[in-house]
Amino acid sequence: MMYPRFVFQDGGPYDRAGGTYNSILVHEDGEYCVALRNGWYSSIPEAISKELPKPELPKPELVAVPEIVPAPVEVDEVDEVDEVDEVSPPTRHELETEAKRLGIRAYWKMSDHRLLELIGKG
Repeated sequence: MMYPRFVFQDGGPYDRAGGTYNSILVHEDGEYCVALRNGWYSSIPEAISKELPKPELPKPELVAVPEIVPAPVEVDEVDEVDEVDEVSPPTRHELETEAKRLGIRAYWKMSDHRLLELIGKG
């Protein structure tokens, strides 16, 4: 048998003369056999035929899932301010914040260098 191939089941989103059906794709013999045992058929006419007995599938068990509540996190207040780094160039975030403060519109395509020039003029 050639794989991948479809197997079909009665009732579903697809219409055909005589009924509706659902389909899934199987990739090997083991998957194909399991699908057939679970109420899937190898052809659409078999799946939607009213003469064939339809196997009842077991209803899935509902399992209660415990609610996960995150533990509260203690935040230490920072009394000291980190030293300002005057040597490194400003970050993109710092440039955008300064531009916004000065009323300069910063576009996402604008380079850091161009933004720094506009801030220097403003």
